[in-house]
Amino acid sequence: MKDEFDDAASSSSAQIHADGAENEAGDRPMPEEWVEIEEPRTKERMFANLATGECAWEPPKDVPVKRMRENQWWELFDSKSKRFYYYNATTMTTVWQKPSNCDIIPLAKLQLLKENTEIEFYSQSRGSKVSSETQTSPSRLRKRLEDLQLSDSRPSVSVDVLDDEGIFAQEIGPESGVITRKQPHYSHSNPSTLPSSNIYSNFDLCSQLSASPVPSVDTVRASGPQCFPSPSSSHTMPSARGRSTSSSSEQRQFPSAARPEHAHNTSFQSGTGNGDVAADSWSKDSIKHPISKNLDKSLKKDALALFKLIQSYMGDRKAKSAADKVAVSICEQALQKPELADELFAQLTKQLTENERSDSLRKGWELLAITLSFVSPKSEDAKQSLLSFVEMHSDSLLDTPEVAVSQFAQQCLKRIQRVAPTSGARPKPSTELVQESRIHIFSPPQFSATIDELMELQGDRWPDRQVPWIETTLIDMIVASGGSTTEGLFRVPADPEQLQTARLRLDRWLLPVVRDAHVPAALLKMWLRQLPTPLIPDNIYQRCLSVCDQPEECLKTMELLPASHKMVLAKLLWLLQVLAQEENVRHTKMDVSNLAMVMAPNILRCDSEDPSVIFLNTRKEMTFLKTLIMNCDCSHMHSVI
Repeated sequence: MKDEFDDAASSSSAQIHADGAENEAGDRPMPEEWVEIEEPRTKERMFANLATGECAWEPPKDVPVKRMRENQWWELFDSKSKRFYYYNATTMTTVWQKPSNCDIIPLAKLQLLKENTEIEFYSQSRGSKVSSETQTSPSRLRKRLEDLQLSDSRPSVSVDVLDDEGIFAQEIGPESGVITRKQPHYSHSNPSTLPSSNIYSNFDLCSQLSASPVPSVDTVRASGPQCFPSPSSSHTMPSARGRSTSSSSEQRQFPSAARPEHAHNTSFQSGTGNGDVAADSWSKDSIKHPISKNLDKSLKKDALALFKLIQSYMGDRKAKSAADKVAVSICEQALQKPELADELFAQLTKQLTENERSDSLRKGWELLAITLSFVSPKSEDAKQSLLSFVEMHSDSLLDTPEVAVSQFAQQCLKRIQRVAPTSGARPKPSTELVQESRIHIFSPPQFSATIDELMELQGDRWPDRQVPWIETTLIDMIVASGGSTTEGLFRVPADPEQLQTARLRLDRWLLPVVRDAHVPAALLKMWLRQLPTPLIPDNIYQRCLSVCDQPEECLKTMELLPASHKMVLAKLLWLLQVLAQEENVRHTKMDVSNLAMVMAPNILRCDSEDPSVIFLNTRKEMTFLKTLIMNCDCSHMHSVI
């Protein structure tokens, strides 16, 4: 074991510099863009391409297909409430909350593709300009839709009846369901070609994908999310308002998708009560009332001042301070008076809605991402509203050439979701941390990213790596800087300035120059501690404690870890086993018990706030890690990167 450590020390410097070079990515596996879906009325299986919107009864040959399972949920969009909702075609259940541990099929993308394609098709075939309230302007998608490669494997479609109104963009709203449009009758037995764009034939099948049962409005309001009866007994479904759909021409009617009851969000509702549209969209003028309806009257002046600061950062008002200082002031106000947190996010979402000024829009999304590094919504309603708003903008299909909104939205989504009771206190805002937060929007950090995210990030650089680059780099730095002979390794704190400098460089995939082993040792603990999901996940935490002094059971428990987590833990155990050797302990004064004591809190997290529970669990956590160090053979991890 000592020889292994010496060999590692002699080659660490070369290995670190070798890791710094980019490797060409190997062939990446083809993503599963095709999904199998059950048509809700006839229960027939069909296939949809989430990237192009293409639909077919049979998928193309030699392409991966995500098969339908019982735990498959459709993600659909309700434009009136500006929220996504989820429908299970098997159980016919509709819910607002995004289900977990299941397959999510983003059919909202098909809604959008179909919606905008129909607008353009109608505009071309009728020679007139169509006005429609859709999720995004069709002109933004025109270039993308022209480039779509449509498959010839789709079923033949014949149009028997096209009424005088032709084909028009559907309206998506609470009263009408997902799709409200007149459907042309089609037949599989009499193949023919559509009169114009073959794009429409592709999306005609999407009508079926977006269709699912809908109860009356009264039923929805009374019972909220629930299971709805199958519509198979009826060919024509009543509209959401309870009136039958009739037409002189024969039409095939598909039911609209059921949405859950719209939960009114009091946190993000305007306090003015005047129903003015401008209250919910971008405004160049100052507000006269807080956005949040339930905000304490004593905070009215603070809320109005906060809005002016937001305008200053976004460039909609002349700023008296630098942008970084303005961002710090905004975050400090929301932290000093937590009741303002919900108002802050309400004001930000207002200024990001229907904002046609590119610079203002970009800075607004930047500010939202920055504030989420320091501030969280106070109420659950405000959090859900913010989540819905961010999710709605996280699809790159909606991006304009001027602003990559989806990139900002995806980072915001991650920052919202990473807030957990066990994640520790958030840092206090400062100009340096604001600058760092801004950089991480487009350059994700090594610290505070999940292990799976890190593996994905480094996939293009080093496709053959089995553990995150940050872990192997820090271990190599500990070895190269003489960690085996450094007294108090992992116990003695590192120099704060060196620590911060090294961390910033590592976040940018750059190697810091380090001569003190305490710096990489402290960074290794920090990286483990800041993982959004603990190295030992919460679902097996109690099992670890219950078998902490049983070697065989501890090893079995380690096998329950996700593959990526298990590799990270094995690499860490290899380092701790080397440092726990007697010849190294003489220098470091850190035996196996001391190493287990300083490292256990970084890989196991107790979610209790009871001091007695924390104390008891701490001892068991130490015992569990000590048992692994002494009994888990990780010698093979010496050469694993």
